[in-house]
Amino acid sequence: MQSQIQPNHRFTSNHINQLTARKFATIVGLAGIAAIHLMDLPGKFAETPYLGVAYVGMIAAAVVLIERIVRNAKPIDFLAAAGLGASVLAGFVINRSVGMPGAMGDIGNWFEPLGFLSMFVEGFTIWQSLAAFKAFGKAKDHALSAELVELTHTGTLNLQFN
Repeated sequence: MQSQIQPNHRFTSNHINQLTARKFATIVGLAGIAAIHLMDLPGKFAETPYLGVAYVGMIAAAVVLIERIVRNAKPIDFLAAAGLGASVLAGFVINRSVGMPGAMGDIGNWFEPLGFLSMFVEGFTIWQSLAAFKAFGKAKDHALSAELVELTHTGTLNLQFN
């Protein structure tokens, strides 16, 4: 009696569904980072112009990453999203702990509402984008495994590479 190995399409489908949910959550997080800093942008240009310019760059980076993830996400996009969230969070911590040149007024101001929201959104974005990076690998691995099982049974292989 010969045992037959069947591809576990439910398992593959679950990983693809998880990746889709994580992609969506990463997009929401990036949009939140951009929106929070867009709201703070006019005041930042008035207080500390170099931080205003940094905000514009960060907002632009978030928008570009959102577009890349929507169009054709690659694992590097999720690492970049985590890196963006981490760099913005690090800037917040530096600004609130030791201050930045020309911006010493927020030292110790950890619970200012917009800043507190910003910390949450940045942490959420880091978490979801790293989870998406991990899910991306699992979805690809399981899809490839299912295709290889099909190859052993049918003799044909139908793989698509982006």
